[in-house]
Amino acid sequence: MASSKAVSGIYSDQTASLRQRLRQDTHRLHEAVDQKYGSQDLQTVSGLSRFLGAHFVAYSTLAHWLDGLGHFLQPRLDQLAADLRALGADVPPVSRVSVPDQHQPDGVMYVLLGSQMGARVLRRHWAASEDERVLSAGRFLSDETNAGSWQEFARYCSTQPAIGEIADQVVRSAEATFTIFLNGFDAVVGRSGDPIQYV
Repeated sequence: MASSKAVSGIYSDQTASLRQRLRQDTHRLHEAVDQKYGSQDLQTVSGLSRFLGAHFVAYSTLAHWLDGLGHFLQPRLDQLAADLRALGADVPPVSRVSVPDQHQPDGVMYVLLGSQMGARVLRRHWAASEDERVLSAGRFLSDETNAGSWQEFARYCSTQPAIGEIADQVVRSAEATFTIFLNGFDAVVGRSGDPIQYV
C-alpha cells in the first residue's frame, strides 16, 4: 500500500487523494471542535442553548465571509435563531470577526457537510431528552436537507490530487472554517467554559 505521509502539510505521495490529505491535515482542529461542542449536554436547556448559540456565531461569521454560500448558510441561521428563541435563549450578536481574505469553497464544504453527518449522532442524544423545551428546539439538529451531499462530496474529494496549489487552498480554507467554529464556541461559552452573558 502506498504511503500518504505528509511533509510540512504537503503530501509527498503522488497517489494520495485530497480527501486523505484533508483528513490528516485538519485532524487536530477537527478533534478540537468535536471536543468543545461535544462537551455540551444537549438534553438540557443550558447545554443546548450554548451549543446552538456557538453554531449561530460560527454560521454568521461564515455568511459574512462567503457571499456565494448564502443559499446554504441562511436556512441554517434561521433554524438556529428559531431554536434559540424556543429555548428562551438570547440569539448572539451576528459575528463580524476577522476572516481570511480568500477561500476555496471545497475546503469550507468539507467542514460544513461533514458536520451535518456528525449531527446525526448528536441528534440521537438530543432526542432522548425528557425536557419539552429541549425537544421543541430541534430544527437545526433535525435538518436533513443536504443529507446525501456528504457522500457525493467525499467521492469527489477522493478523485482529486492531494498536492498542488488548489489542494493547498482547499486545506487552508478547511482549517480556517474549523477555526471559525472554535472561535464561535469561545465567543458564546468562553474559554473557561462559563457562558458569556449578552446584554
